[in-house]
Amino acid sequence: MTTHKIDFKDGTTNELKVHNTPARVEDVILVLPAMGVRVSYYDAYAKAIGNENRVVYSVDLRGQGKSSIRASKNVDWGYREHIHDLDFILNIIKNKYPNAKVFLLGHSLGGQMACLYSAKYPTKINGLILIATCSVYYRGWRGWSGIKTLIGVRFIGLINSCLGYYPGHKMGFGGKQGKTEIKDWYKNGITGKYTVENEEIDYEAELLKTKARILAFTIKGDDFSPHKATRNLLEKFNSSSSIEHITVEGNRETNHFNWTKYPEIFKNQIDGWINITNS
Repeated sequence: MTTHKIDFKDGTTNELKVHNTPARVEDVILVLPAMGVRVSYYDAYAKAIGNENRVVYSVDLRGQGKSSIRASKNVDWGYREHIHDLDFILNIIKNKYPNAKVFLLGHSLGGQMACLYSAKYPTKINGLILIATCSVYYRGWRGWSGIKTLIGVRFIGLINSCLGYYPGHKMGFGGKQGKTEIKDWYKNGITGKYTVENEEIDYEAELLKTKARILAFTIKGDDFSPHKATRNLLEKFNSSSSIEHITVEGNRETNHFNWTKYPEIFKNQIDGWINITNS
């Protein structure tokens, strides 16, 4: 594994990890982590899904891990900045491998950012792999779980507004995040819609126009990303999209987070899906 420093135009920096270096590259996967999770958590998995024709990259989300900034009252970012960062990184990758097919593999928030990116730049990627990724709209949870989700979303939104950032590292959920990111997350949780602060485009309208190729995994029993909540996200895409949604049996090892410790999980499905997509 090697790393390359990224210097963004706004002066922030990050590191792009390269997990394997095949002699011939036909496709590229970029791994995007969940909210508040360092990308190093995915190292073993990223290495496992590479092969002799596929290079795998990974990168921390802004404000996490090797990113040069941390949230505070004076340091802020939102979904808009995540999408800008992603475009900057993908331009680096495309310049290196101009003829390769590019796939985004996103976990949870990383998957949501991959979806929004595909809506803004539909011609720049060839497909989305979504693992435990959903809209955080509270109606995606049934019964009492939906009520608890609504209460949790409102509580996090309140803390975020009062402090000017979100101290998730102290609350046990989501890590330390910028105020605007949590505002974007909160609006999705309350309304079910993606309305991105400081962004000109209508993401709901763009998603509806996007004819995407998507492989999505739901882990049965995953309380953070249940089947219905994932469907709420997938159904935002154009009806002519090619979407394969697989529910896998979960256990104490394969929950919303721990699936990364089992490198072979989802690998055969990902390989087969990419082969079909490339054919």
